[in-house]
Formats: sequence, C-alpha cells, structure tokens
Amino acid sequence: MPTPKWMVLALLIASLPACRPAPPAASGPIVPTIHGMTPPNADQGARQPAVPVPGQATPTQAEVGALLDSWLVAQNQGKFDDYQQFYAVRMTGVRRTGTIVRHFDRPRWLADRKLMFAKAMQVSANQLQSMLNAQITQVDFVQRFATGTFADEGHKRLLLVREAGKLRIAREEMLESKVVPASDAGSAPKTTELALAYTTGAGTWLVVGPAEAATPTAPPQLLEQGGLSAAWQELALPRNSDWFERDVVLYSPQGETCRGRVDQGGLLVRIHPHFGQIERWRGGESGKPLPAGEIAREVWDQGAMAAVRAVHIAPSRGQCQGALWGRASNLPPPTLLARAAMNQGQLRESALEGLRALPAYHLINKDYLAAVAAPRPLHWDMLGGAQPEVTAFSGQGGQWLAVRARAGDLCGGFYAAMIGLFTAHGKGDGSFAVQLLTPERAGDLHWPEAAADIDGDGVFEWIGPTQIWRQIGPTVRPVFTLDIPDFDCPC
Repeated sequence: MPTPKWMVLALLIASLPACRPAPPAASGPIVPTIHGMTPPNADQGARQPAVPVPGQATPTQAEVGALLDSWLVAQNQGKFDDYQQFYAVRMTGVRRTGTIVRHFDRPRWLADRKLMFAKAMQVSANQLQSMLNAQITQVDFVQRFATGTFADEGHKRLLLVREAGKLRIAREEMLESKVVPASDAGSAPKTTELALAYTTGAGTWLVVGPAEAATPTAPPQLLEQGGLSAAWQELALPRNSDWFERDVVLYSPQGETCRGRVDQGGLLVRIHPHFGQIERWRGGESGKPLPAGEIAREVWDQGAMAAVRAVHIAPSRGQCQGALWGRASNLPPPTLLARAAMNQGQLRESALEGLRALPAYHLINKDYLAAVAAPRPLHWDMLGGAQPEVTAFSGQGGQWLAVRARAGDLCGGFYAAMIGLFTAHGKGDGSFAVQLLTPERAGDLHWPEAAADIDGDGVFEWIGPTQIWRQIGPTVRPVFTLDIPDFDCPC
C-alpha cells in the first residue's frame, strides 16, 4: 500500500473567514523560479481583512504561479519587506522544524520569519499542484529549505484568498519536516495483512489502497460531519479483486473486536473542515441546516484528491465500533502485544528519563528556555500543566514504551511535540534501561495505539489511526500515513 501522494484539494467553502540582523545582498544564491515574476508593491495586502467576497474572480493558474514565484524570490534574495506583503491581514502560520511545531497569527509569524531572514537561504518549490476556487484556493508543493548547515524538505500547503483584489496567503503550513532522508523508509504491508480501519455510526471501512484514476458516478454519501467529516462514493469491486466478498477480522488496540464480510467497494474522503463551514452546515445565520447531500458534496469536493480506496464491512459477529485495523480472516491470527497506560511508577519514570536524555529533546528545551520566562517548569513537556503520556506494550518476552510529550501554546509563544518508542529492560534494582527505536525527529502527534506481528517474523508493526510503522534496520519508522486535510484555524 504505497504512501499517497501529497495532494491539492478542491475548495467549495462559501463565505468563510480566513484564519486569524541585516538581510543578505540580492546577489546571493537564487534558486530557479517558476514564472519569473517580481514581488508585488510593498504597500499592498494589509488593508482589508481576508474575508472571501461572493462573486469575486477565481484565480488563474498564472496568477497563483506568479504569487508563489515572487514569494520565493523574496526569500532567496532576503527581501523581508517584499515577503511580508504576501500575507493576508488575518492569517495562520504553522511551522514544523523536526520535532518542533508552532502556530502563529500574522504578527507572530512575521516576527518569527524575520529571524530567518538574518541568514542567507535557499528555498525552492517542486511538484506544484493547485485547485482554484473563488473563495479559497489551495496550493500544495514540496519545499526544500537550506540555510547554513541546516536543510529540510517537506510538503507545504498554502491557502490563498483575495484581499483588496490581490491574492494573499491566509494559511501557511509545513505539513512535515524531514531532516532525515526519506530513502530510509521501508514498504508498507499488504492491505490484506494490515489495513487501517475507519468506524463511525454509519458503518465500518478498511483503507485498501490509493484512489488511482477511479471516477465514481453515484453522488457522495455523508458519513460524518463535525470536527472530522467524511464522505463515501461507491464503486463496483471487480470479482478478481483481493477484497471481493472477502471475510475479514477487525481489531481494536485491545484485540479482536468483530468479524464481517466486504459488501461494497468505493472511495473514502475525510477532512477537518473550517469551523465557519461547520456553523454554516448547521444553519448559521440563516437558521436552515444544509441537507446532508449538499454537505457530502462539499466534503467530497474539498477532499477528493486525498481520497483513498476503501471497502465497507458488513459485520457478522461482534461490535466493530472502535476498530483500529483489520485483515483477511483466512490468515493466521497475528500476535498482539498487551497495552497499558503508565500513569505512575518506575517504568513511567524510566521512559521519561529516556526521552529527556535525547539530543532532540535538549534542542527543544533550548528553544523553551529562550521563549518562556521564569518561573517555569523544569521540563518543557510540563508547561501549562501538561503531562507526558506513557503507554507500555508487553509480550513475547519483551517490553516497549511509547512516550508522547506535547506542551505550550499552539497559537504563539512556545509549542513543541515529540514522541519516542523505546525498548525497556529491567536492571535488577527496580529501575529500567531504555533504548530508543524511532528516529529522534520522527515524532509529531501521530501515536501508535497497537502493536501486532502480522506475518510471524517476530517483528512487530506499530499501528495508529492514520499511520503504520515498521522496523527498518535498527529503527522503527512510519511506512504509511493517511493524509486527512485540515482546513480549520486553531488561532
């Protein structure tokens, strides 16, 4: 099951508000640009709120390309005054650098970016894709950033609105930051052996592959609406498909939860909609909730290019609600690790000591000390009353500890998140020695909730709602991640 390509999503959101030292000389290094355009005039873009106007013109590809090209020129030539004019009055910026994640409003975003302009940099955009809409246009690309000895690469997403007649950036988000080369990644398991599950009151589905070039003809059906919204379009399953009328067994983090049979195939879309869009669905100012069919169409149009192929499961035994993953029932039963939350005790303390000893943790802590004035907690992961989560997995003579730490203010100031998976071995004195299995920069908010040996090789796969991890050499790395586009504004 290959990792889905990063995609740009069609937006049909009506009447939504947008989210709220000396630079180097121009003769410095410049990466190739896209359209050869120059930055806009410096006094444009900060006069009116970024609120979509009904009837405004849909941007052209050339207009989007010119904005992106000028945005790159401003960064590569160190022209901060030009750079800041690309941002709407109300905007949200999300920065990911390795393990550090921060959310900013416009003033904080520009203050943070101005520090970046103190050094010469090279920024490029590749694999550009965009979907144009009069209300909000989305642009996705792979950004390569380098300054000094640091370089990272990852997928970036821009949401553009028209403000005072000009395109401006209303949201900028680095969806992932990869400092470690992606060539280390391994392959995902066959979906008949391990497929991620999605359950809601409307039913149960297994994700079995990319959408490819499938084009359903039936209108989309609404499965769920709210903070997570989902739509489904049925497609006939060929009789020679691996999933045609396949009997399956589904598992929760605690073990087998239900059995059933595939009775439909189709495409599944999930998104996190803008909060203003949810209010409009519910009736908003009009007091008239939108029909389910209209909501389903909006969800589908926004997430269509992030669609995945899925199969619907008709349960025959047990309760499928809460299932995390599933597989073909004719395969040998997998070996599962027992799971338990560690809220206190020496095992928890050993896990926290292991995480806090990592160099990546200390890099975050350095940022924490600079950003948060005393008095403050000793550890950044306890800022604001936060408490790291520790989950123990045990079985087959081994013990593993998954640790997640996240603390701070998403919308400004300091915020960081980090996870780590460790092996644990008793030292005989009541304490434990722990050893990191995951790359130090692998952590964000994805979280393994179950572990299973699906093929009897003695090595466990680690499973979360949107991600699968496998052991690649000495480390455990993500090999499959579901993209659930996020259009909401936390700030």
